[in-house]
Amino acid sequence: MSKLPLINIHTHIFTEKNIPPLIAKTFVPWPFYYLLHIGLVFRLFKLYKWIKNIIKPFWSFQTKVISFIRTTPIIRYIDYVVSLVLSFNVLVFILDWAGKKEMESWFEESFAKYLVACNVKDVYKAAIIFALIFFYPHIAKLFWSLAKKLISQLRYVPSDKTIQFIHRYLTIAEFAKYKTQKSIFDRLIKMYEPGSKVVVLPMDMEYMKAWRPKQPYLEQLNDINRSIENKDTNVEYLIPFVFVDPRRVRDTKKNKDKKFFDWEWEKREVNGESKNWVILKDCILKDCLEGDSTNGELKGHYKGIKIYPALGYYPFDKDLLPLWVYCQQHNLPITTHCIEGTIFYRGNIKCEWMHHPIFRDNNDDRLITKVRTNYDLQINFTHPLNPHYSQCE
Repeated sequence: MSKLPLINIHTHIFTEKNIPPLIAKTFVPWPFYYLLHIGLVFRLFKLYKWIKNIIKPFWSFQTKVISFIRTTPIIRYIDYVVSLVLSFNVLVFILDWAGKKEMESWFEESFAKYLVACNVKDVYKAAIIFALIFFYPHIAKLFWSLAKKLISQLRYVPSDKTIQFIHRYLTIAEFAKYKTQKSIFDRLIKMYEPGSKVVVLPMDMEYMKAWRPKQPYLEQLNDINRSIENKDTNVEYLIPFVFVDPRRVRDTKKNKDKKFFDWEWEKREVNGESKNWVILKDCILKDCLEGDSTNGELKGHYKGIKIYPALGYYPFDKDLLPLWVYCQQHNLPITTHCIEGTIFYRGNIKCEWMHHPIFRDNNDDRLITKVRTNYDLQINFTHPLNPHYSQCE
């Protein structure tokens, strides 16, 4: 029996051009999220990488020096004493800068005056701190851990959500050097054993109210189409899904030349039974799923549907229901985002979202939703019933 290929069913290869520039919105208050414009973040990250490459030899030298000190017995003991003195000094500097003048007076009047550089200029204090960071990074980490604990007591530490957002920002910035989806896909496929395949999930973020991405969603699809039609390297391992947002289906401006999703009912005999059958009319989804087929066969480049309700809609949106029927009739897979994350609707919360559109409580009243922030709202869209719903407020 031949070995089945490994298939990763959830990957993204979209570039920074497909991401709205103000995804910092709601994480950072107005107008400061404009300062975190994604284009600016990418430029700063590139500057950081450039500086990092310049000082790389410097850190290499640091490693060699520390290695020599740690492996030479006599110098190792001297090093131990020096580390204590430096740490003691840095602790005193911190207390001094924190306004603890009585501590400085105590040091000047006690034996510690022989160990601590109390009355030196700030530039020398900075040099001592740099020496500690450079030669004793493990001690510097200890100071940093203590500082974080102190800051947390003052409630100045960013929330878990903000930290998660920052990590996502940095991940996006890391891949900003890749200008095309193809270049990201080529790197991705190299990480798997030969013969593996990946399901690629495009993202339509034009309706999440964080400004428009540089590249429209349909151009994102066209890039994938071109790679497949040109038979670029590795495309035989590519299994693309098409992203569907009901707001695009309803968008008359974007549907001016060609509708994104258009359909009609047709009566068909299925297993001796007369059934309504969803037939795709000439539309973008038909091109994606059926290609040039004239009898409704799935001959298109795209092999499934991707939705992301957290961007601002319910998975049971009325304009999606015919598509779900179509998928069921053709055994077409659907994948949906279903967790809280950093990509979600950034616009104003509508009054109608305060109640669930379908579910009702024991008194036949529409369920009240516990919506406080945009972050809370995403899970309401993603799951029809979840902890954010309650029968009373």
